[in-house]
Amino acid sequence: PELVDVMVYNVTIDACASNKQMALANQLLEELREVYPMNLVTYNTIVKGHCVAGDLDSARRTLKEMDESDITPDAASFSCLLRAAAQKLDYKETCRIIAELDRRKLPLDSYVISIMMQLSRKLPDSRDAYKALSILDRPDVHIFEDEV
Repeated sequence: PELVDVMVYNVTIDACASNKQMALANQLLEELREVYPMNLVTYNTIVKGHCVAGDLDSARRTLKEMDESDITPDAASFSCLLRAAAQKLDYKETCRIIAELDRRKLPLDSYVISIMMQLSRKLPDSRDAYKALSILDRPDVHIFEDEV
């Protein structure tokens, strides 16, 4: 039953987060913490919610809390942050997030690559757009024809 209960909380928190209801999501999160240990899915859901709400600082604080709780963020943890920074056309922030992925030796998956490709089309400075696309030249990035 514990796993089912945590899953129900995670789905409910996700529904709140997806609808920018972070006050309610955080209330549910506190209820969950009282009964069950936090897990990667719960943390990622909270990160996503903060990003959807445009609150990158809170998303970063949640990532820091994950690290302090010995729950290792994964590529998905940073993908939401990257998407939010790209939507704001904040090229420098996207570079910091990619650098953090590199520092943690997390893979640049097709979602990350897609975000950077979309960002390159929207950036007003063509030099930054070119730099955003340079991610495709990395040896650890493999693009297949059906992904382009």
